Amino acid sequence: IADYYPLSQMGLEAPLYIAAGYTKRQEAEPAAKAYERAVRRYTKLIPDLPTPEAALTVKGYLVLAYQQLGEWESAVTLLEEMETAPQQVNRPMVLLSLGSIYQAKRGDNTKAQEIYTKLAEEFPDHPFAKIAKARLKQLGVTLLPQPLPVPTTPTTTR
Repeated sequence: IADYYPLSQMGLEAPLYIAAGYTKRQEAEPAAKAYERAVRRYTKLIPDLPTPEAALTVKGYLVLAYQQLGEWESAVTLLEEMETAPQQVNRPMVLLSLGSIYQAKRGDNTKAQEIYTKLAEEFPDHPFAKIAKARLKQLGVTLLPQPLPVPTTPTTTR
């Protein structure tokens, strides 16, 4: 599927499914090799993709492979690139992933706090904002409620 339909959803997910199958069977070495093959496949695909949106999609799969390999620096680099991309991206998911990596894998609670705060303030009604607020609370930070906008009285001219 990945060879014949590389840009279909199934084609993009196939390398990760193969690796996850090895992981599920607790076959660590074949799983790592499968994730490494996925990284090579996605990295090779990105430069030849027809649109920036397609490149962002493939980068998302590449981030997942990097995370499974524990390559946190590579994952962070891609996520930060995706966060600032002018194309549409699932920004709440990118921010939550970044915050999680900074908190759990890099031990940088200050950067994690900054990212969780950004997520909670930019997307207050998103389900990931609730997770970000809970993680901020774990870090000992309480967000102040956002003030309601002050209504303005309409002016009329006669």
